[in-house]
Amino acid sequence: MNSVMIGTPKYLHDWKNIGAKCEQTLARVGINTPQQLQAAAPFNLYAQLRRHVPGTSLVALYALIGALENRH
Repeated sequence: MNSVMIGTPKYLHDWKNIGAKCEQTLARVGINTPQQLQAAAPFNLYAQLRRHVPGTSLVALYALIGALENRH
C-alpha cells in the first residue's frame, strides 16, 4: 500500500527519509525547500550528489525515491 502525502511539508526534514544531515547535504546541491525536492528528478539529483558530495552512496538514491513516494 502506498502512502500519500497530504499537502507539502514545510521543511525537508519533515519528509520520510530526510533527516537533518540529509537536509544539509541536499542544500549543497541547491535543494533547500520541499518544492525544489518535488521538482527534482531523483536520478538526476543523485548524480549531482555523487559529483558534489564525496561518499554519497546508493542508499541516498533509495532515500530520495522513498521521500518522494512518502515511504520508508
